[in-house]
Amino acid sequence: MKNGQNPFRIHVQQWQHRMRPGGNTNILTRILSWIIFGLVLAIGLVVGLLVVLIGWLLMLPLLWRRRKAVKQAWQFTRAAREQARQQSEQTKQTKQQQNSAQSRGTGTSDSQGTTIEGEYKVKDDDR
Repeated sequence: MKNGQNPFRIHVQQWQHRMRPGGNTNILTRILSWIIFGLVLAIGLVVGLLVVLIGWLLMLPLLWRRRKAVKQAWQFTRAAREQARQQSEQTKQTKQQQNSAQSRGTGTSDSQGTTIEGEYKVKDDDR
């Protein structure tokens, strides 16, 4: 350390001195650098827009397929709901018919185990 200065600080000062544009740079060089910078920026912008445009164009077939799949699922759901509605109506009609038959007094047996009314005799097992 010379004169109490940090070696890192000396290194930074040297880099700053090297990178600082001098007043004696050519005006033509500065203009050319700005033109090149603008061209690179414009080319980057055009490439970015092309990438976005190509992405949108490639996305169209995927969206078309997805739209078809959603439409099929919607139709399937609608058909399933219609079938469930018809089945519930049929079940209601069957229950109403059973209730009306039971109220008239016909003793029909079904899978739920209704009671059959009538007389019975007990037989002796001793014969």
